[in-house]
Amino acid sequence: MSSCEKTGHRYQVNTRFAFVMRTLGLGLAGCNKFCGLMDMASTFLSKSSHLDLMKSISCSVKTTAEKFLVSAANEETQQTRANSESDTLTVSGDGTWQKQGFSSSFGVTSLIGYWSGKVIDIFISSLHCQACKLWEKQLNTDEFKEWYQEHVENNECQANPTGPSGNMEVNAVIELLRRSEKNYGAKISNYIGDGDSETYGHLSKAKPYGKNFTINKKNVSATCKKEWVNVYVIL
Repeated sequence: MSSCEKTGHRYQVNTRFAFVMRTLGLGLAGCNKFCGLMDMASTFLSKSSHLDLMKSISCSVKTTAEKFLVSAANEETQQTRANSESDTLTVSGDGTWQKQGFSSSFGVTSLIGYWSGKVIDIFISSLHCQACKLWEKQLNTDEFKEWYQEHVENNECQANPTGPSGNMEVNAVIELLRRSEKNYGAKISNYIGDGDSETYGHLSKAKPYGKNFTINKKNVSATCKKEWVNVYVIL
């Protein structure tokens, strides 16, 4: 659709169209169907050009998300210092999955800052990689071994199995804490969880910051009680 300026060698409207359709959960087939229903030619979006668009959009979204997460983490650190005179953070963890139960292949876990209420980091759990799946009939070939080595070295593999599906959230939280110093220069000293949460028990055993650093648990009920007391005082 040559009706606007280009970004690189692509028209902006084509990129925005592909991005919006992907946000709605639709891929190339959905784009072609929409164009057909709107009586628009869809020849501008071939399979290869759509794949290139997805790679470009993915890179841009990832970069933007990382900037927002670092900004949120910095805000949480500042508010923590202002309210508690501490450099270590208090967070809660929350996970969402592709489907209910313990058989999901994909999930997203987030860390939420106590003072700011903002998401400061996320971890995507995946038991599968679509690119690897395309090679499943050639796993024993030299071509696959050469491709897979480059695939992993370039950090392109989407599979990061950390045990069964039921342990996705626990293992994701551990990984999020392990990389907190690298990502935003702060440690997590307090983890907010419900009374029967298994996450804290696994955190205590994993010791993401080493054996000399203790992570404390704060119960959700106690945290909510404190918040209601603050509201009552204000009223």
